[in-house]
Amino acid sequence: MITAFGTFVIIIGLIVFVGQFLCVVWPNAATKIGLNEPEGEIDPVLSVIETKANGLSDILLTWILPLSGLLMIIGNSSWPYFALVGGGIYLLRLTYSFHKGVPKSKGHCSWVSLFSHSCLCL
Repeated sequence: MITAFGTFVIIIGLIVFVGQFLCVVWPNAATKIGLNEPEGEIDPVLSVIETKANGLSDILLTWILPLSGLLMIIGNSSWPYFALVGGGIYLLRLTYSFHKGVPKSKGHCSWVSLFSHSCLCL
């Protein structure tokens, strides 16, 4: 059971991490597959803020939850600490996304964020 739950946490966490990584490193490829909006549809300043600032902070923070799943699978006793911090970050991003209005108006990598957050909050 622990292995299954750890695998689930890794998969869901990596969906968000890879999606955010694509949005920051290869924004054109992310736009082609529908992860973010084309640059012409949003304000250029907002695009830079969303892509660089928020995307980079998401990349720096979203590795914690997949790591906790890996530590859970290998039996390391520190996995609960990583899970608490990583889960808190995901919940914080979820409340930020809903406060910001992401479900109403498509935002930067919104479907990746909302998919992972809704799965983790079940």
